[in-house]
Amino acid sequence: MPSSVPSPVDLGWAAGFLEGEGCFIRTHHSPRVKAVQVNLEPLLKLQRIFGGNIYRQKPYRETHSPSFLWAVNGKMALAVIGQIYEMLSAKRQMQADAIMHRER
Repeated sequence: MPSSVPSPVDLGWAAGFLEGEGCFIRTHHSPRVKAVQVNLEPLLKLQRIFGGNIYRQKPYRETHSPSFLWAVNGKMALAVIGQIYEMLSAKRQMQADAIMHRER
């Protein structure tokens, strides 16, 4: 769970970060918002703002660095989308709409 109510600055940062690095998808009939990074710090910030889980991922190849995955699922994913929706580009809003409307 988030540590507090997100500030407008936090929501703006999160919208920008997820615009560039995030993914809005449906897995196993559930909406999901996720982001993968080699740097853990921005994912910890997303977790502080919205909650969710962070997982360590093994590199796919020996030459790749380990990475981290932050994700929220289900109603938490819909809540994240609802808080940042107006700050997203039209393309990301279409992705968000696709998973939000199937949930209703």
